[in-house]
Amino acid sequence: MGNNYRNSITIGVLSIVVSASLIGCSSPQTTLMNGESITVVQGEQVTDSLGTYSKIKLDPSNPFLKFDKTASFVDMASLESNGFTEADAAAAQKAAVTFASTDMIDNAAVDLPANSAETFANIVGTYGTGQYLSDLSNPNSKLIYIQPDGITFARDGGTRISSVTTRIDEVAGATFKKDGLASIMVSGVTLVDYRMAPSNDNKIAQVEAGWTLRMNPDGNGNWKIVGCNSDYITTLLK
Repeated sequence: MGNNYRNSITIGVLSIVVSASLIGCSSPQTTLMNGESITVVQGEQVTDSLGTYSKIKLDPSNPFLKFDKTASFVDMASLESNGFTEADAAAAQKAAVTFASTDMIDNAAVDLPANSAETFANIVGTYGTGQYLSDLSNPNSKLIYIQPDGITFARDGGTRISSVTTRIDEVAGATFKKDGLASIMVSGVTLVDYRMAPSNDNKIAQVEAGWTLRMNPDGNGNWKIVGCNSDYITTLLK
């Protein structure tokens, strides 16, 4: 085991405290989640100054994205007391888990920091809404993971990620004194193994990303991020 790095920041949320797994590789992979098959597939091809890779994406039929109000990590009492329905919680969970399993850890700036400003703007425009947009779009916000020491990940047409596992720790409702806005909080941990480029001796970078996403609907009823608490720990393996 090698060097460890930690980056963290809190934006407009309280850290509060749900379980599932998924695996993603350079070719479609299937594993079991609570007795059900789940699938991650290669997404769009991306070419940057370092080469070409495929982004990971979740299969839209993935049971990992389904909501179960009886799950131990779902706090229906707090959701209902803050005015949220089961449908609201399902939509918020799906949006949060999709972000935490894809663009949060597989983005254009992850090992190419020069792309960070544009990447943050694109991701915030897609996933963010509300009064915290300017905070979320700050490249120092840690809304997305960026490799801290400039190591290059694989550019061989496959994914840069060999495996990704996401665990949900809680889905709950909360109202914040700062702005009086009721939100759905989705918390969890995403574990990622990145494939390094041959120039890095084909080592693996393991990242543990702890996250809490504060979710609210935008004007079109789509659930978006209005605040985040994130903490990334990177370990380089030989």
